[in-house]
Amino acid sequence: MLGIERGGRTGEGAYVGVPRGPTGVHAGDVLVTYGRAAHLDELDRRPAGAAGDRAHAEAVARHHRTLGLPDRRGESPAAATRSAMPRTT
Repeated sequence: MLGIERGGRTGEGAYVGVPRGPTGVHAGDVLVTYGRAAHLDELDRRPAGAAGDRAHAEAVARHHRTLGLPDRRGESPAAATRSAMPRTT
């Protein structure tokens, strides 16, 4: 997620760059993302709730395999996602 364009709300035209976990997404917001088209399409169709959580865990495991990292599906979705993020020094 690169950012959120907040058009149509108070502060029209506002941009939230690199939103963090507590940042809400509202009707009318435009999400600025990057990634492979097939993965973004899957994310767009991903259901809410337990089915979405399972789909998220599978997507993280797929990403870990791509990076050559261990499968961490036993972890919470947030912890597994954090472990896949590159480290900065």
